[in-house]
Amino acid sequence: MGERDRARAYNRAFRRARLCLQSDAIAAMDEFFVKYGEQSIDAFVEDILNKFEEGGCAPADNIVTATTLRPVLDILAKPAGGDQDDAFAASGARIRVLSAIEAPRVHWDHSRSVFVVDRSHTPHYHSPDPKSKWQRLESRYHVLRQRLLRDASFHRDALARGPQSSSEELASIESVAGTSGTVSLFGLLAELEEGRFYLEDPGASIQLDLSRCKTSVGVFLEHCFVIVIGELDKDDVFCVKYMGFPPPESRDTTLSAFDDLQFAAPEDRVRLRKLEEAHAGADSVVLFSECHLDRPDVLDRIDLILSQRSPTFPSLFVFCGNFSSTPIGDDYGRQRALFDALAAVIERHEALAMDSLFVFVPGPADLSYGRSLPHPGLPALVTERLRQSIRNVMFPSNPCRIQYCTQEIVVFRDDICRRLIETCALPPNLEAETSLHRHVVKTLLDQAHLCPVHPTRQPVHWDLDHGLRLYPMPTMLVLADDAPAYESTYTACYVFNPGSFAHDFSYAAYMPGRRVVEFSNVDDND
Repeated sequence: MGERDRARAYNRAFRRARLCLQSDAIAAMDEFFVKYGEQSIDAFVEDILNKFEEGGCAPADNIVTATTLRPVLDILAKPAGGDQDDAFAASGARIRVLSAIEAPRVHWDHSRSVFVVDRSHTPHYHSPDPKSKWQRLESRYHVLRQRLLRDASFHRDALARGPQSSSEELASIESVAGTSGTVSLFGLLAELEEGRFYLEDPGASIQLDLSRCKTSVGVFLEHCFVIVIGELDKDDVFCVKYMGFPPPESRDTTLSAFDDLQFAAPEDRVRLRKLEEAHAGADSVVLFSECHLDRPDVLDRIDLILSQRSPTFPSLFVFCGNFSSTPIGDDYGRQRALFDALAAVIERHEALAMDSLFVFVPGPADLSYGRSLPHPGLPALVTERLRQSIRNVMFPSNPCRIQYCTQEIVVFRDDICRRLIETCALPPNLEAETSLHRHVVKTLLDQAHLCPVHPTRQPVHWDLDHGLRLYPMPTMLVLADDAPAYESTYTACYVFNPGSFAHDFSYAAYMPGRRVVEFSNVDDND
């Protein structure tokens, strides 16, 4: 049977199981079957589907990618029995790593007041659906508005330090014309004319006077969604007295209202909770940011850390770029040499290379595919030796999502603090909060988006904007920034920056069983 016939057989079998195979999953299956297959294709596919059911690896959106398939293929590749095999099988069931393109594309159906998964087309980096350009903003608007309207006290909670609104309801921009008195509006902050800000919603727009505006905690940017309290003047300009973000909503509150947003099926959640409890003291996630592999001292410190971690066998290592101290551009030979050097270091720690999962997240200066977010994963051309040296290695997009049992961890490598401050429309209210990183954390989580800035400041792939969203709020958000390490908790979401490994050799270890982060630093005396 030829390759094309095998691909048809895979597709037929998975369609019968109501699963959709993506092309990368078909390629991974066929590569495995050619290398290891000692049975018929039907028996091979049946084994995979059985492992999906047993291990709880089946995707919630029924779309099977190479990422979701890899843990199952790794289990099938190993001989039955043995402690190491059992440990890896359990790890594959506990941990999933998703690129932005694999995130479910969900939109709010305001006519039925439900969330709907859009399976009408497969998102693409280079050939987006033209409708995505405006749908991404409209979708964000409706998601935040439904969250706002379910919070009966939005005018008190979101604008805690502001004056009380005389309006009990949120007005639409269109309905404000000709009214008097103080009203509350919700919409997109936009600079439609140079030096003039407007508030937009799907039906209308209105010019804003921000000369006497007070703000809540947060970084107010062009292209973010805001609540404004004020009144119309005689020229139909809305004089803003106070501006704030829509109030946040905890992950538990969102999921209790919309069960369909859970990434695991109901029958899987009980098993995942048991797995999480069983491995509460054993699992750990070690995170590095800015690993400049062109510096020998950085490679030496990584070698030292791996030596120290070998006895505990962390379940997961996450290395975030930038992986060079200077931009690499299109020099693939140089980039490959850097990862070959790191592979040589990891090869000295055979146990970790065999039993831990290694994840490499690109930084903004690592790729030559343009500036747009999300950044695609590191290409196989430059990571070949890492793929050969490490048994379990993944190269997801930036950002990416790590699903650990019932927890969702979002990892984003970007200098987001500096980006937001440099592009803000109004300066942060440092009287209300002196810590800039708390302004940034509140902005991202209130906006439910990793990069709520104007596309001229930071382009975004239209078709993949859903991969940047933070709704429901994740269990943990890793903002791998070039700023010093910090941690913060906001609406039950734990947010931290592991620090810059290239700057002061700082990194972090997360214990998901206890939901605790330990910050570490490797100095010259270690």
